[in-house]
Amino acid sequence: MATITARARVIEDSVHLEKNISTYLCLLLGIDIKTTKLFRSESMSFDVKLNLLLELKYFDKLKREKFKRFSEIRNKFAHLADVITFSDCYQRLDGILNHFKRWYPEIALKKNGEELNKEYYNQLKADLFNDITHFSDYFESSRKKQLDIAEKAKKYSLLLKAMNELAKKGTEQRMIFDYIKRRVQETFRNSQA
Repeated sequence: MATITARARVIEDSVHLEKNISTYLCLLLGIDIKTTKLFRSESMSFDVKLNLLLELKYFDKLKREKFKRFSEIRNKFAHLADVITFSDCYQRLDGILNHFKRWYPEIALKKNGEELNKEYYNQLKADLFNDITHFSDYFESSRKKQLDIAEKAKKYSLLLKAMNELAKKGTEQRMIFDYIKRRVQETFRNSQA
């Protein structure tokens, strides 16, 4: 069985991460992933897509820093022929080992050298894919809430029309209508908050 090089691992992982980022950006922007030229071509680089995702401010400062560091690692492997190992890569990235030590202190206790550097990368990658998955869950739940609110608004609108018709029939019904109308409007306002 052939050993996968660090470069191949990083490039392969970045391709999958980029695909996920493109998918979620399309969802957010209401773009059909199957027909888009912008997100399915090379016209937008990995870094541009990543920066666009980060600009949405869903991710906190720590997660944004992790995405940026992953991008730096990817770029070193993609563009520098003499970067062959994770150690080679990290030597060219100021402060990255300090970040890893702060983010993953338990890993440093178990390994050292290239094995440690590889493990740092693996943990970073796992965190990013996990963050993207949570982003997907967040988007889906936000979308569901929007659809629920729209459905409630539609039902309330129909209810108000029916109550308005009843109110036209007499004074007593008008008082009932006004009370119910106020309650429906309060409920609707609260559901939007």
